[in-house]
Amino acid sequence: MLGLVLITFLAWYYHLLGKMFKEYKYSDWFALSIITQVPQIMNYVVFLVLYYTSTNADLPFSLLSYASINQLILNFTPEHNLYT
Repeated sequence: MLGLVLITFLAWYYHLLGKMFKEYKYSDWFALSIITQVPQIMNYVVFLVLYYTSTNADLPFSLLSYASINQLILNFTPEHNLYT
């Protein structure tokens, strides 16, 4: 529910900024807001799949960012200065 409120707010904000161009409607901005949120939604969906298919309930908090550049390429530990 909160996600829909945030997407609606983003669409309203883009709509206000786009009033100077006058060629886009609110529905165009709402669609853009939804499209830009798809990677985050997919991240949470796959995390839920990882969580429910895991045999151990004590998963590390860093698993939530499993698709980050750090997890995929850099592999910094949380104690490292460049860990984000």
